[in-house]
Amino acid sequence: MVNLVEDWDVFEEYAKRKKGFYQHTINDGIVDMRVKSEECGFIREFKNREDPLLTRIMDLCRKQRFIKVTENIPDKDFFG
Repeated sequence: MVNLVEDWDVFEEYAKRKKGFYQHTINDGIVDMRVKSEECGFIREFKNREDPLLTRIMDLCRKQRFIKVTENIPDKDFFG
């Protein structure tokens, strides 16, 4: 279970010095940004790729060396 946090400032404070994952996909020009640190997660869509909040999110992911997730598959299917 992932507990979604609505306020990035709260999530950012929580995620400092923790391990995490992030995923960002672009569909029809809209950036879908997802960040997870331990049991907390943050999800937001951005229409503007230059949005200051999106920049802050990406900066945290880089600084904290969060792992970029490119795809998800069920455990049972991982090894075929």
